[in-house]
Amino acid sequence: MARIRPLQIDVSRAADLGEDCKIDGMLFIPQRIEQPQILCVMFPGGTYTKDYHHLVVPGRTGYSAAEHLVDSGLIVATIDHLGTGQSSFPSEGKRVTLEVMARSNAQATRWLRNAAREGSLHPDLPALPDIRMAGFGHSLGGYLLHIAQAEFGAFDALAIAGSTCQAMSTAPETGMPLREIRPAPAAGYFLMPRAQNHSSFYFPDVPRDVIAADDLSFSPLPEGMMDIGIPGRTAGYAARITCPVFLAFGEIDLSPDPFAEPAFYRKSRDITLLRLPRSGHCHNSASTRHVLWRRFRQWLDSGVS
Repeated sequence: MARIRPLQIDVSRAADLGEDCKIDGMLFIPQRIEQPQILCVMFPGGTYTKDYHHLVVPGRTGYSAAEHLVDSGLIVATIDHLGTGQSSFPSEGKRVTLEVMARSNAQATRWLRNAAREGSLHPDLPALPDIRMAGFGHSLGGYLLHIAQAEFGAFDALAIAGSTCQAMSTAPETGMPLREIRPAPAAGYFLMPRAQNHSSFYFPDVPRDVIAADDLSFSPLPEGMMDIGIPGRTAGYAARITCPVFLAFGEIDLSPDPFAEPAFYRKSRDITLLRLPRSGHCHNSASTRHVLWRRFRQWLDSGVS
């Protein structure tokens, strides 16, 4: 069983908003520490929190991607983006752009890498001078990884799950856009109701109680990142990434053509594409989720060595 501790990481300098900004997260430590070690930082999609990667469903097991990866020997951190979840909500949400969020994630990643190297990450962890960093981003998390990697080289390898460099698809059953929004109580932030997207986020075989548990991981979003829906908004960043990239898309997902996605990562020396069967956009809730997690872990063994 993984050992879990909370994380609070100061990213004020990277955010550069003239106020204190902190990233909230959870750290998962395996029972056995391997050398060399990989630390996987997992980022959620829009409206989701760090719990997306550590989904707890009452009466069920096997829905936590973080615990699955920790059981395989990785150190894992799950992160709330700036302006979401339990992280800081800057006073001017319109200034919290994709670039600001990505810079903050990159600084949090640098802090995790340095703490692991120095042996200050966790009392039960030795110094890990050869630590390697993998980023796993779902949806919004993947778009932010495009920016963080292109601008700061934050990771040694990336998994981009459900993030398209093309124009986003709409739910195929209804044609409903993925961007119906409402104002949030806090000025400068907005809500994106989740129920409108259930048909594209979840394959029909996902149990209702699993969807209900996943919906508990819900957060407002800063208005500064509302341009995420512009087709190809982060494609220019993706084109600059040189590290190995693992791309994952569900059978129903945001990409209109998953097989066209690898062409956007023109400088990457190693690109893998997985089309996850019987999965909607929320892969971690799919009946086939373990296929994704196992394939990603196997890929890490060769892609981050």
